[in-house]
Amino acid sequence: MNKSEQFSKIIDKFEEELINLQSALFTYQKIEDLSSQSRRIIEVFKENVIYLKEISKKEEQQQEQVSNFLLELEKKQESIAQKQQKAYDNIQLLFSQISEQDKVHKYELSKTLDTNFEIISRSNKDFYRNVGDTLRIKLEDYKSEIKRMIEGERVQIREMIEKENQKSLKEQNKIKILLYCLLGLVLLLFVFSIFK
Repeated sequence: MNKSEQFSKIIDKFEEELINLQSALFTYQKIEDLSSQSRRIIEVFKENVIYLKEISKKEEQQQEQVSNFLLELEKKQESIAQKQQKAYDNIQLLFSQISEQDKVHKYELSKTLDTNFEIISRSNKDFYRNVGDTLRIKLEDYKSEIKRMIEGERVQIREMIEKENQKSLKEQNKIKILLYCLLGLVLLLFVFSIFK
């Protein structure tokens, strides 16, 4: 083989090698591009992971705040329910005490009226006896006048008894009005607590 053929073969080999090198260089550039894209993707992933961690942290804080708010709300509702129950119990107790006092007052009033009636009756009997003894002699002369006096005394006694009855009825009415007001207040508080 002559030198020019050898040289030509060497050049052909060089050209092949050059083509191979160019192909390798092209492949290397592709790998380099892919590598830089991978690095950018990794950086974006890292940023997203940090952002997602922040979002997760904020979400956990918000969930904790919501949980704390719900717990506090539940405690307040329990406290309100307990206060309402106490108020209701106190009003019930007050209502029963007023009812007992009303019974006692009625009994005392009845007893007082009976006692006053007996005292007035005895006093009247004693008075009538005394008047009868002192005026028996003049009875025939002043018979119509004595009848009028007796009727006047009876009217006065009735008026006194009626006044006592009216006083006791007024007291009972005041107590009833107070009881109805308290009952209305309790019902209003109960309805208000239900709608809250």
